[in-house]
Amino acid sequence: MNQIIMRGRCTADPFTSYGKDGKAVSMITLCVPDRSMPRDSKGDYPVDYIRCVAFNGLAGVIEKYCEKG
Repeated sequence: MNQIIMRGRCTADPFTSYGKDGKAVSMITLCVPDRSMPRDSKGDYPVDYIRCVAFNGLAGVIEKYCEKG
């Protein structure tokens, strides 16, 4: 299994829905600084917005512990 670890901020509260079979699906968008690019005039890195989808147990964890900011 491939694995990636991203550290950033949620741009909004996660959206979680449940299917007819009771399985959870959570969707979030992460704002992740792109440290491979040079900083701007304010000293900040440019950012990438990455949409993420999680299923079942991980979706429940995201719903419970993640929030905007």
